[in-house]
Amino acid sequence: MATHPTSESNEVMTIKFRYKEPKESTSQLISHIVLDKKTPFSAATENCKFACAVAEFGLLLRDSKFKGDSDFKTVITMAKEAKGKTTKVTELNSSD
Repeated sequence: MATHPTSESNEVMTIKFRYKEPKESTSQLISHIVLDKKTPFSAATENCKFACAVAEFGLLLRDSKFKGDSDFKTVITMAKEAKGKTTKVTELNSSD
């Protein structure tokens, strides 16, 4: 039975997964509660910001019902903020 956090709770979700060691017959449960730490997006790592831009871009490409008020301008801005020291997109492929 799922419980819904109240406005007094800072719990966002509980992640549960099971794993089983090779040759074992019983799986082990690992649970992790994710808390809302009220961290502003501006404090996110560059990798996180870029991942968010990619995910939002995918929602827009599919015209997903979950895209909300996303737009391509926001995606471009988010990706540019996440680029770090790279000044040109072509520099990302300079290892060829």
